[in-house]
Amino acid sequence: MLANIKKIKLSHAEIAMLKEEIYALNEKGEAISTKSKLRTKDNLCFTLKTFAHVSNTTFKIEKNSKEWSSFNEALKIRDRLTHPKSTNDLIISDVELEAVEKTFMWYFASIIAILNSAKKSLETLLANDAKENKKKRQSNKTNSADR
Repeated sequence: MLANIKKIKLSHAEIAMLKEEIYALNEKGEAISTKSKLRTKDNLCFTLKTFAHVSNTTFKIEKNSKEWSSFNEALKIRDRLTHPKSTNDLIISDVELEAVEKTFMWYFASIIAILNSAKKSLETLLANDAKENKKKRQSNKTNSADR
């Protein structure tokens, strides 16, 4: 994608985070990779920020928004359902379902916004590249004709 075309480099740490890996040494002194335990909120922020960066777009999660609040509420609901302490923890109210739906819509709208922005960046990059190539061809023709 744009990351390859524009030669955007990610650090070793960024790549490890995207792979959700951490590194350590075992008792034999060998380097090993294990699965990291990332907080969902932090991981989502990092992933969307990195996705936007390699797509040559600007995207920022607005943490004061009602969508972010819905996301946090959805996480609490997820945690409660995943680790219930009583049977009541398995009941989802209409208000909670609405928060989950808002989160779902916000997440996909965010991905679509990044993709649309990346598409525009790629189109601009390709158009500029085509102009440069056209100028080079014209320059080469002029230089050949002068000889």
